[in-house]
Amino acid sequence: MWKRLVAAALLSALAGCSTGNDLPMAQAGVATFHQMLNAQQFDAIYADSGADMKKASTQADMVQLFAAVHRKLGNFQSGAVRDWSDNPTMSGHYVTVRYPAKYDNASVVETFVYRIDGGHVLLTTYFINSTYMITH
Repeated sequence: MWKRLVAAALLSALAGCSTGNDLPMAQAGVATFHQMLNAQQFDAIYADSGADMKKASTQADMVQLFAAVHRKLGNFQSGAVRDWSDNPTMSGHYVTVRYPAKYDNASVVETFVYRIDGGHVLLTTYFINSTYMITH
């Protein structure tokens, strides 16, 4: 009986999450990321990221990655959401956005994972798919 009550409460809580604003919030996070990247505010990107990213990578490693992206690709020019997923789980509420982007020197596909926390988005994961990054 106790397990059913807990399960019902958890399902109710998850059902109460509004996913209608999640994509716009994630898109705003992506826009902020690109503004900060263009301004070479690599430390600030890391400082504003979520605990998940900070547990997975050191500030020095992430700053090096962001600096390499900017150095090799140049400034972000434009991009658009290709697809996205919304994943409210027991360990947190996450939105994943795949984002084809045009930079000065190449086109890439970026993947951003944001944790929705109290109406804010916190970057937890950043992937970049680019042969240009490897070959140049």
